[in-house]
Amino acid sequence: MAQVNQAAAQQFSLDITNFAVAVQIDIELLLKAIAFQIFVDIVNATPVDTGRARASWTISAGSQSRDTPRFSGNKGTGAGEAAMEANNQLTHMLGLQVIYIDNNLPYIGRLEEGSSTQAPRGMVRPALSRANSVVNSFVSQA
Repeated sequence: MAQVNQAAAQQFSLDITNFAVAVQIDIELLLKAIAFQIFVDIVNATPVDTGRARASWTISAGSQSRDTPRFSGNKGTGAGEAAMEANNQLTHMLGLQVIYIDNNLPYIGRLEEGSSTQAPRGMVRPALSRANSVVNSFVSQA
């Protein structure tokens, strides 16, 4: 899986913190909302052939998931199942922990690199870029 640039991730975290302080909102709630939106964007952008890649995204707090979720084999159902699982996970997260969005399929890295015409720019990088743009826009207005 493609790794996120560490410096960019730290800057993103700092921007979120500054925004939360400026508008006096709960940083934990803000982080969960942003993580969930990134997760949903990634899942929705994942190319669908059989639906396995889309259904295999996981979200967790504190430690990375090593699991590959069960796959029902129903094409196109993965996004809804993954989003419901993410919502369940997020409602149980306590404290400010690192939130991991993972997909442990052996070919997910190739999909992120643009091997599918359905997602030639990947799924993760565009989702992070959109989230970063939204946060930067709010920070500059705060």
